Amino acid sequence: MQVDIVNKRENRLLKRMEIEFRVEDSKVTPSRKELRPKIAALVGGKEEEVVVDKLEQEFGSREVTGTAR
Repeated sequence: MQVDIVNKRENRLLKRMEIEFRVEDSKVTPSRKELRPKIAALVGGKEEEVVVDKLEQEFGSREVTGTAR
């Protein structure tokens, strides 16, 4: 499973980073618990502070897209 950051935006009003990501080569939809440490490592944050908001996967596709903050 490979996680890539597609878009990263800083929300200064709420003092947080909003991230759009893509997961490739996933046989099943990954859980939010599996994604948190990988996203935290990519952005240099703490795992406890990462919240995965949305996960989307089209039927028959191995690509998962989502958002986190």
